[in-house]
Amino acid sequence: MTNNQKRFLLIHQGSELYGSDRSFLTTTEILREAYPEAYIEVHLPTKGSLGPLIAKSADKIIFDEKGYLRKADFRKHGLQAVFNILSKVTYYFKHSKSFDLVYINTIVCISAIIGTGLLRRHNSIVHVREIPTGIFGVFFKALLLVSASRLIFNSAATKKAFSLHGEVVFNGVEPVYEDAVYPTLEGSDSINFLIIGRINGWKGQKFFVESLSGTTKKINVRIVGDVFDGCEHFKDDLVQAVDQSNLNVQFFCFENDPSTHFEWCHYVVVPSTLPEPFGRVAIESMSVKRPVIAANHGGLLEIISDDENGLLFEANDSQSLRKTVENATGFTEEKYHSLCTKAYEIYLEKFSIHSYKKGFLNAFQLKQK
Repeated sequence: MTNNQKRFLLIHQGSELYGSDRSFLTTTEILREAYPEAYIEVHLPTKGSLGPLIAKSADKIIFDEKGYLRKADFRKHGLQAVFNILSKVTYYFKHSKSFDLVYINTIVCISAIIGTGLLRRHNSIVHVREIPTGIFGVFFKALLLVSASRLIFNSAATKKAFSLHGEVVFNGVEPVYEDAVYPTLEGSDSINFLIIGRINGWKGQKFFVESLSGTTKKINVRIVGDVFDGCEHFKDDLVQAVDQSNLNVQFFCFENDPSTHFEWCHYVVVPSTLPEPFGRVAIESMSVKRPVIAANHGGLLEIISDDENGLLFEANDSQSLRKTVENATGFTEEKYHSLCTKAYEIYLEKFSIHSYKKGFLNAFQLKQK
């Protein structure tokens, strides 16, 4: 491929700045840098916080909420949601023909996957960032199996869950903020734990609260994140669990710049009750020298080595989570500093933006300038 006269169509399902949104932004920036003369068209559901940032790299942005597979849409709109998906399948089948490459970020972009890959468009790539379970897992595996699209997986765990051919490219991130200093436990009357990310049924915020309820350790907790529209019951259940516990928990809405929260904490906790496809929050934490406490399943096992650059607990085991957190509050300064140091070293070695850029362009079969 040459750098001139190329046309890229990039499709994403989010408009905020959660993990997959930030990865999509990075992808767009990488393509713009590698192909400065190319035409880049981006499709997003709404403008949100992501739109203005994407606009710096895209020639055109189209906003349309139709064509994404979301449970809340089916509960709210029923057959209209099915019609919207099918109409967008036809649209993508026709529209994608004028592009040299179609990049589909996450399997939620169902209409684009069918319209480009399933209908035998051979210039599409699907970036798989989820590990769906149950009937959804069967459905998406079958869909991608018969698709002509090439596949990129964000972890070996994600690839193993699908058992399909494709490249594994670890996410890479810029540091959440520059010049992060190593945190210290000295002089701290209590230890600060941060949980940041989308609030839903499996990210584990409620599981964490219920597991630590009744602890005698002096800990502070910040839960940073919001729910999807139509899923407010997850937040309500979480608030109720906090009210019934003895924990000191503060809630914060999701912020585009979460640096103050990372600066505040001693540990970042990723207590997901289902396997994380990757675990971007974990490497964001490592980028600012904060160790991670994580469930020992999914892509997190490819990021965290127990008692080396973070701590692992048995997934869905309340006693294991509680014991791990309580032990973490009693580490010596030397032990804690060792975790912080190794976390940062692993980030630089495997999960920097430079590593992601190289792997991404190789997977796309694109040459870096």
